[in-house]
Amino acid sequence: MRMSIMAATAVTASVLFAASAAQAAFVVQEGNIPQFDDNVIANGCDAGVGIAGPALQVAGCLNGDRGQQVLFTSDEAITYSGGQATVEAEDGNGFSYLKIEVVGTSFDSLILNINASEDGQVQFGDGTDLSGFFDLSSGGANFFTITGADLPFIEFWTTDASVSVDIAETTRQVRIGGVGSVQISEPALGGLLGLGMLGIAMARRRA
Repeated sequence: MRMSIMAATAVTASVLFAASAAQAAFVVQEGNIPQFDDNVIANGCDAGVGIAGPALQVAGCLNGDRGQQVLFTSDEAITYSGGQATVEAEDGNGFSYLKIEVVGTSFDSLILNINASEDGQVQFGDGTDLSGFFDLSSGGANFFTITGADLPFIEFWTTDASVSVDIAETTRQVRIGGVGSVQISEPALGGLLGLGMLGIAMARRRA
């Protein structure tokens, strides 16, 4: 049975598409809704994993895997401390943006607590989709539970009615679940590309 170049190309494309299927939209829920998650900590991480700051990017690790680095990135200098991850601005005046990612892999859930200096709003994103706006209260904890499939990272932005955006005093009690979800690494993707090119070459020889 002969396979045409076009058919081989189509098969290759379908394999690659399936391997890199688009992630599903994430869901944000207000409150602390337990998942199969693990605390993110600052103390006791493997050597070279933790980054206390102050810096634009600080890091901790998963309590259940002290070598798995978790990055926190902001648009201003932040610090990181505590048995559970507590991120705050170096200048003590709050921050407006934070990105949370697990190095080298994806995850399926994130729980975090944003302490706000005044009432305002927060919006979340994963690099593809954006959530709606959720209220932040200065009167206490603001827990959010975010779930999805193969999330590469979660980031958020804060604002208030007076457009004073730096209202996130701290982000703490961070928990992440579903780490190491099935995904295609760059070497594996390269292998699929190689198989696809081989299939096309064989189709040409048989044509």
